[in-house]
Amino acid sequence: MAEPATLHSEHNVLIRKLRSIAPLSEEEKHCVLTLPLRTRDVGPDQPIVQEGDRPSECCLVVEGFACRYKMTEDGKRQIFSFHIPGDLPDLQSLHLKVMDHSLMTLTAWKLAFISHHSLTEVLRRCPRIADIMWRDTLIDGAVFREWMLGIGRRSAYARIAHVLCEVMVKLRSVGLSDGRTCHLPIIQAELGDALGLSTVHVNRSLQELRGHGLIELRTGSLTAIDWEGLKKAGEFDATYLHLDDALRGGRVSISLQPVRIGTGYDEDGLLVLADDYLVAVLVRLTDRHGEEAGKWFLETGYGRLSGRQQRIFADIDAAQGYIADRLQN
Repeated sequence: MAEPATLHSEHNVLIRKLRSIAPLSEEEKHCVLTLPLRTRDVGPDQPIVQEGDRPSECCLVVEGFACRYKMTEDGKRQIFSFHIPGDLPDLQSLHLKVMDHSLMTLTAWKLAFISHHSLTEVLRRCPRIADIMWRDTLIDGAVFREWMLGIGRRSAYARIAHVLCEVMVKLRSVGLSDGRTCHLPIIQAELGDALGLSTVHVNRSLQELRGHGLIELRTGSLTAIDWEGLKKAGEFDATYLHLDDALRGGRVSISLQPVRIGTGYDEDGLLVLADDYLVAVLVRLTDRHGEEAGKWFLETGYGRLSGRQQRIFADIDAAQGYIADRLQN
């Protein structure tokens, strides 16, 4: 078996996404780490691949937001989906050689590119990774069906509430939201292009959602003031995202919140939350710990993690995996 590539944040992002779909064993994680990644920083509103292209690599969203879209002959855009860190939005190019739509950035983006050859080799060596990626494409299809229902049968108010719920839940599943507040750099024109609405109609509907006390929108940020009310407004049922199956398969939704620890030396810490409940505190070890410097120490745990033997982890992903395993077993 090939040796793992050096662990970068890019690998962590992909591993977190795959773990939101199904459990990963250490061997499967090792397979992911062998993927050679080529990183690239891209500005906002830039094409990544375009309709008619024949790409030889897939792109992984590491930071930022992106969308898939097509243009009509008279220059109107229809957005099909929004993509967040961890997504492989052009994974289908592994088998569909000609792009039938385009992919572009919505914000400044950090991308990691994986050659089709390298990805195929890993999928052959680790069939479980192939299964998880196949499941991800099936979930993609479920999202398209839900969007079609929304555009065809829901009001503008409900469409917008629904897509806000979807983005919040997807970000939460990969630890990028606490379930109440999330980063939302999508502008009104982009919401309109996704939902078949004019910018004026989008603005009016957002004002209604605010006026009903359901959301608060600030530059680049969404807060669900009344989550249950927002779900009701959007007729939102997360079943189509198939996250419940993934959670029952062995993963809870883990999120991290930076915190300063008053020890006097090991001050960088993280609060670990599982489904909004505080379950552990991690501390980053300083140089005074010699060879252990830079690793993460399980300072304390709660619930199923209480009384556990204190442990040291090589990286934050290893710590998250251990905590998720203990919470489910």
